[in-house]
Amino acid sequence: MGGKGGARPASQRSSKSRSRKNAGGSQRATRKAPQREPRTPWGKWAKARRERREKKVREREARLAERRRARQLRRMRRQRLTARRAVFLGLGALACGIGAAVLMLLGRPYPWESVGDVTAVLQLARHLPERQARWESLAVNHYTVEIEYIDEDGTWCGPALVEVQSGRIVTPPSPAETHWFPAGACDGLFDDLILERAFGWLERQVEAYRPGRTFITAQFDPDFGHPVHAEAGVYGEKGPGCCWTVTWRDMRPLADEQDG
Repeated sequence: MGGKGGARPASQRSSKSRSRKNAGGSQRATRKAPQREPRTPWGKWAKARRERREKKVREREARLAERRRARQLRRMRRQRLTARRAVFLGLGALACGIGAAVLMLLGRPYPWESVGDVTAVLQLARHLPERQARWESLAVNHYTVEIEYIDEDGTWCGPALVEVQSGRIVTPPSPAETHWFPAGACDGLFDDLILERAFGWLERQVEAYRPGRTFITAQFDPDFGHPVHAEAGVYGEKGPGCCWTVTWRDMRPLADEQDG
């Protein structure tokens, strides 16, 4: 006879422990047992369908991952290009700044101006004999032409219309009707600037050219070959006779009386 706190019979304890072991074993068996489709056509179709779905899911995830990688690569590429452009722009701005500072220190003529001046003088020296030959081939011995000469020394001669025959001025300009200062310089200049002697005068100016220091340009009439405009100047400090401009306008051949 036992009370409430007495020990239970051994048979009762063993039966309960066996039931617990059996329950635990059945649970482990239930957990470990793999899920299997029934071996029927329907089961095979369901398994294939599930596998196709899983494959599509994996492919979709792979595509999404590939797109993410592509976006990341594009972002990195854009960042590299932006950084490279910024570096190039910075270097270009630095080079431009250094070049501008050097040019300001050196002053005129700038390199491109020097190249242009040398090219213009070489072309003038090459074309001057051709233009002179063209003028002489026409044998214009009697003509009128308007000439104007201005320089930095204050000399201003013309515009004045002169008549030239056989290499000399027949009708000199009237100083009262135009700019003619100083008179002696203007008289000598006009003797050198008539078209027969203008080619030699320009040739002497070309010989006086100093690269990087002075410049000279000239234009010629396309039909008669005579000069129509010439200009010379100097870079930097200007000295006597440094800068001048000559213009020849409205050249008109005249018929001699004996030809008429």
